[in-house]
Amino acid sequence: MSYGRRAQPGGRDVEKAGGRAPILDGADVKDTAFLSDLNAIGEVSALGATIGGVLNLKGARLTNEGRAALVLRSARLNGFRLTPAAVNGTIALDAAQITVMTTPNDMGVLAGSKLSASG
Repeated sequence: MSYGRRAQPGGRDVEKAGGRAPILDGADVKDTAFLSDLNAIGEVSALGATIGGVLNLKGARLTNEGRAALVLRSARLNGFRLTPAAVNGTIALDAAQITVMTTPNDMGVLAGSKLSASG
């Protein structure tokens, strides 16, 4: 899947309880990918994606309690705006290459999450 400039895949609500929502798996986005205001139950993934701009999660709610909520394994991101409204589950950044990462001013929004970042 290739996007010329900006990507805003899918709708605002994704429910795959116990399943995967491969929103950006293998995507090649030349500019910014907006997952802002996304409300997802289940695993949201961008496995091996290349994003030339920013992966923007501003205001997103990601829920997959006790499992992976966001998987960016082997993704290449120029920027990652991890400023969600809430995350409940693991954020997997294993083998991801991220040039600039922005985190929330209030880290409490990540209180229900774990971070995995090996490799």
